[in-house]
Amino acid sequence: MKKLIVLLNTIFILFAQFDSDPRMIGLSGAYTSVASGYHSIGINPANLGSNNALSMNLFSANIFLVNDFMSVELYNDINGANLEDPTSASYYPKEDILDQVNENKIIMEGGWVAPIPALNFAYKRFGISMVNRSYIRFDLPKDVLTMMFYGNTTERLMFEFGGEGISVNELGLTYAHRFLLDNQPIQFGATFKYLQGLLYLKAEDVEDEGSYFETDDDSFSGSGRYLVRQAFGGGGTAIDVGLLLPNFIEGWNVGVSLINLGGSISWGADNPTRNIISKYEDSLPLRQNEYYYFNYEIEPINAMDIIDLDGGDLPFSSDAYTVGLLTDTPLCSETSSQNLICLNENGEVESNSSLFTTDQIIEIDDNSYLVPSELLQSSQLQSQTSEDINLDYPSFLRIGISKDIQNYGIISLDAITGFDESFGNSNKFKLSIGTEIVAISKKFPVRFGLSLGGRQLSSYSLGFGYRIGPLSLDFGRKYYAGLIMNKAKGVEYAFNISLDFNKFSFKDIFRLNLPKIKLPELPKLPD
Repeated sequence: MKKLIVLLNTIFILFAQFDSDPRMIGLSGAYTSVASGYHSIGINPANLGSNNALSMNLFSANIFLVNDFMSVELYNDINGANLEDPTSASYYPKEDILDQVNENKIIMEGGWVAPIPALNFAYKRFGISMVNRSYIRFDLPKDVLTMMFYGNTTERLMFEFGGEGISVNELGLTYAHRFLLDNQPIQFGATFKYLQGLLYLKAEDVEDEGSYFETDDDSFSGSGRYLVRQAFGGGGTAIDVGLLLPNFIEGWNVGVSLINLGGSISWGADNPTRNIISKYEDSLPLRQNEYYYFNYEIEPINAMDIIDLDGGDLPFSSDAYTVGLLTDTPLCSETSSQNLICLNENGEVESNSSLFTTDQIIEIDDNSYLVPSELLQSSQLQSQTSEDINLDYPSFLRIGISKDIQNYGIISLDAITGFDESFGNSNKFKLSIGTEIVAISKKFPVRFGLSLGGRQLSSYSLGFGYRIGPLSLDFGRKYYAGLIMNKAKGVEYAFNISLDFNKFSFKDIFRLNLPKIKLPELPKLPD
């Protein structure tokens, strides 16, 4: 048990998520009508309509890690606890640990956001951005813990492992426009993005009813099939659009933005990134459209069967090899040499190639089949017969209001929802509220925030900044599902160094504020 806990905590500190900068984290995401300068890109491009000078990123780092099971408090409770003897002073019931698992799996996820220094900037109403966004998720079945605690049970234990990961560079070009309508300022902006896919991985259970291990009164048995998909080099596009109404009602700013509209990435052969990587494909473990398949099979067996084997083969088998995924299955009477598989008159799939037999074809869902790829040419893996990976990129809606209160700072409120569940996105609404206080010092803003809903039940954040001339240093920290570190099930940190000349002129850099020296007046000489 202790080894599993150490493993989980090791995994948690390797991974991360998709907030943009420390100020956004400090406000717990309530940023739609607050973001300014180059920070507007990816949040609400319309905010650039009030940008009058240069703003630029010098350095930025964001890392996020979260799970829905383990907290420091739970770890301390079960570390060294007696899980067997109810009379022990250190007894901790196993069921109480299992009750911490939501549904049937433990989800560990995270990612990082890494803007490329000096390549993220805005000058007046134009902006350019280049940001790496990476995300990873791992699903651990609850029944792994059940087996560790109780051993073999009479219930079927489901071992549906899974996970996915993606790394993408977003290259964006932004423009915003500001105009008046009945004396009301209106700002509109858009960002056109090229999505450069670097890496995609997905592990999934492809067993018909889920991989399992089962024990009954007479024997135990099990079966499992897993597929790991991978792709290197993808390309796609997305669009951000936004609207901002400054001082719309009694000083409140209202902002709305749609992020990554129509966003998708194709991991086929026809894109610049793939063409570059293809030169080094021989050094990669898998080729394009080539995946990794693993299976195991345990035939029903009991203790007496094992004794009677007397050195014979165990009724257990497993295999692992590379495969291609085929989706084009014409009738065998209409097939051509390009088709590797076909359907016979009985509607059953058959091999149409000498590179593998019909028995080696594995059906994983309707009209999708796996075949051994060891003897296949790269051109056959990339033909119309095989399936390219095409992904929808996470898109979402942001609605926010904020107000700048004189001699206090900013109050901001956002509602955010995704249009899908991909890569950490959620189609559940998240409500965020944040405040930035400058009452003590405008050079040292302090931020607090709270979020409810979305993928995580709650998050609590704080942050601060330091301003010296055009230079800004900002730090943000967010706890998930807990107000303090001890109870939190996730954490996010961000640090940023940037320049913003909107309230500071280039001339001020060279202006010397020397103290004035007042010389004593000399006495007047007589005439």
